[in-house]
Amino acid sequence: VIDKANRRVLKRSRTIGESMGSTFAMLVVSSKYLYACNLGDSEIYLKTQYGLERLSKPQTVAQELVDSGAISESQASRSYVRNQLSKYLGMKNLKGIGPNECSLYIRNGDILLICSDGVSDTLANHSIYACLSPNRPVREIADTIIEKAIRKGSGDNLTVVIARVLDDGREARLRRLLAIALGITAGIVALTALLFAIF
Repeated sequence: VIDKANRRVLKRSRTIGESMGSTFAMLVVSSKYLYACNLGDSEIYLKTQYGLERLSKPQTVAQELVDSGAISESQASRSYVRNQLSKYLGMKNLKGIGPNECSLYIRNGDILLICSDGVSDTLANHSIYACLSPNRPVREIADTIIEKAIRKGSGDNLTVVIARVLDDGREARLRRLLAIALGITAGIVALTALLFAIF
């Protein structure tokens, strides 16, 4: 899926004569198991009865510096390279570079969230957690998260996709099947990605 999407972005880039790219986040559900992967800095969260867990890991230059011990998490949040992506759709050498990925068991009532960094960079985890009520419609939850991010002054793209895990007595299923690529600023759609220009 990722290789095919990457080829489409590169083809579009050649067609319009501009360098382009996109972040990518995807969830796949099979029975009661979830597979999640991401490229770039779009985030994936899972809310369970035990709390909020971030399933994604930012693939940015700042995060690589944190992983190497060069800077702290606090320094990374203020770094001028915090939004400079180290992996994204549209890379000519993406083949062979794996996304961040994980798989885990999901339960009835769990809530899944994919969001762009305009949300995750603006709202703290506890603020996101407070929005993910098990008793509210998912559309209402998404609207609330976006409204909170706007009020907090987010100046970036705000994209939110939410699904609640339902149990029909045989297997966990999602209200919606999710396979979405999230992107920033250019507003050109290729596959399910919002593309942004790389400067």
